[in-house]
Amino acid sequence: MYRLGHKLEKPRSRKPLWFSLALIAVLLIGGLIFASKQLRAPTTVTQAAPVIRKVTANSVPVKGFDEPGFDIELPSDWKLAAHLTSPYNLYRFQGTGKADVNRMLDVYQDTIPKNFMVNRVQPLEANGEKITPLGSMSENCADFTRGPSVSGQQGTPAKWEGIDFLCDLNNYQRNVVGTTTKGSINTITLKSATGNTHQFFFAYTDNSINANYTTFYSALTSFSTK
Repeated sequence: MYRLGHKLEKPRSRKPLWFSLALIAVLLIGGLIFASKQLRAPTTVTQAAPVIRKVTANSVPVKGFDEPGFDIELPSDWKLAAHLTSPYNLYRFQGTGKADVNRMLDVYQDTIPKNFMVNRVQPLEANGEKITPLGSMSENCADFTRGPSVSGQQGTPAKWEGIDFLCDLNNYQRNVVGTTTKGSINTITLKSATGNTHQFFFAYTDNSINANYTTFYSALTSFSTK
């Protein structure tokens, strides 16, 4: 309706509003399509080439010792330092190199100290003329042994993996490893292929800064009676 003195107003156009809404919708749809393609895109994993290194075991040269009653192998720089026949039949082997000079292996044959005390123990089992180490070597027995010595007996009775031995609690800072077998402290009995029977006891002493028991294990596994 026209009124005198009033200016007619044109109705506002809604085109800019619809255009803005349409533009937003197009942007949203485009973004969704782009994101969908990115999610479906194959993923390529790049892995560095593997590094392959050849590790060679450091084998220690050994030499055999042919003694009356047994054979044994020790590092090539070891020697037979002494053979005593009284009060025990004892063969003492010792390293001569810089790393081994403070290491020795005593092999007692047939006449054996029954009250020999040790700080660690390695159980053994007879396998004909050979020896089989059983389980692992013990820690210092002062860590798991309690109680006084038995009257008339040196050392304190102890057990490792159910096998008896004598622990030296009075000298726990030493590093002497002894061997023992089930039912017979400090003694293992071996029978040679020719039928000869001998008894043995092994005591390994390591007075070096860094104890190494590899020589001891190798000696035991190489040992055989005759």
